Amino acid sequence: MNFLHLWALGIGAGALAIPVAVHFLTKPRPVTYPMATIRFLREVIEEKRSRSRLRDLIVLLLRMLAVGLLAMALARPWFSDSQTIEAIPDDSTARVVVIDVSQSMSAKSAGVSAITRAQKLALKYLEYSPSLQANVVLVGAKARPAFKSVSPNLAVVREWVRSATPRCERVDVKSAMNLVGSMLTEATARKTELIIISDFQRSNWSNLFLESVPPNTNVQLESVASEQPPNIGLTGFRLSGRAVMDSDVVLEFDIANYTDQDAEISAYLDLGEIQKEMRGKVGSQSVGTLTTIMKFSQPQWVTGWIHLQGNSDAFAEDDELHARHRMNNHRRYWFSRSHRQREGSLAISSFGKPLR
Repeated sequence: MNFLHLWALGIGAGALAIPVAVHFLTKPRPVTYPMATIRFLREVIEEKRSRSRLRDLIVLLLRMLAVGLLAMALARPWFSDSQTIEAIPDDSTARVVVIDVSQSMSAKSAGVSAITRAQKLALKYLEYSPSLQANVVLVGAKARPAFKSVSPNLAVVREWVRSATPRCERVDVKSAMNLVGSMLTEATARKTELIIISDFQRSNWSNLFLESVPPNTNVQLESVASEQPPNIGLTGFRLSGRAVMDSDVVLEFDIANYTDQDAEISAYLDLGEIQKEMRGKVGSQSVGTLTTIMKFSQPQWVTGWIHLQGNSDAFAEDDELHARHRMNNHRRYWFSRSHRQREGSLAISSFGKPLR
């Protein structure tokens, strides 16, 4: 038996102390009464006390059982005949391997990215076997399978694994599990298996939607996450004001600090006539903003970059953003954002038509 939310078991274990505390805090205290003769009364009291102790013990156990069952329900247990999926199956098996290709999978630990570790792990489960039919689904904003159903052509499936690259996307888990569920439901093999390989970022994988998967499927989760890699990155920018010639325009950059310490930020802006360094401080596990004021003397298209200086962390792709800006002599503007890997997109005029 495995659990989708192990944190619920930890909370439940701590909550078991609540009925124990209630039991002892509400336990009646004995009261002494002076009596001339108490022999017969003492026998009656002892009999009632024995019954009361048994009743209190039963009530305590029932309270603890209720708390434990609630914790189990929140942890969402799921059962399978085998705890571990063997790389080479010994019976007719339909196997689907799901690989997370969201942006977080490009994070590196010891020089090796999470997607590289995921590819190596996936290939282990796709070794040739006459009893194995398999498929691989690369999961981002859209699920991209190698085939429409499981296939014995493992050579093509393995090449599909090698083609996996992280994308600037979040994972749509629900649609991916619906697709995987339909593949496994249509499979004719005796056994069905699902292997999910990811760094299991909570923002993407808070719910696995396993209700879409056939109930007899053996599900195995494989994590390739490093131990909380620190990361500081540019998350967005915006204009505050009107992009009009000879007028001040405030440019604001959002910087996220996903580390456990406050960070001193140094960023270099190269945008047309503007080249300057910006500095600031961002608290741990928070988002801060760097601002600068720009003024241009000519109506023109301005392109450039903002780059975090001296920022060596696990996720280098978010250390730089590409900016394009249209400075007009009338009150119209257009602004866009992209990472360097999206360089070369089409510029748009102030009237919304392509510039030739």
